[in-house]
Amino acid sequence: MESEKTEDINNIVSREITNKTIDISIDYSELFLDSFLKDGILKDIPIISSIVGFYNISNSLIDRYKVKKILTFFQEFHSKNIESKKLNDFKIKISQDLMYKK
Repeated sequence: MESEKTEDINNIVSREITNKTIDISIDYSELFLDSFLKDGILKDIPIISSIVGFYNISNSLIDRYKVKKILTFFQEFHSKNIESKKLNDFKIKISQDLMYKK
């Protein structure tokens, strides 16, 4: 039980350090890019953070789609209306596809 708490704390601290490091890296990237741009509207737009934001949004949408697919599968499974082929396909995909497991 104690080792689980230690792992949880370590994961939380590691995640926070990573998030802060990414934020700092984005800020420095913005400064670096701004040093090459002339004064104007383009220099005022946070380009790097916008790109990272769009990336995060797309990942969130993909994750929601995956969750929706899995929930639909579980609903069919629970109602016992699932076709055996669909069940077998799901078992194969979840056991072989590393991206599907995430």
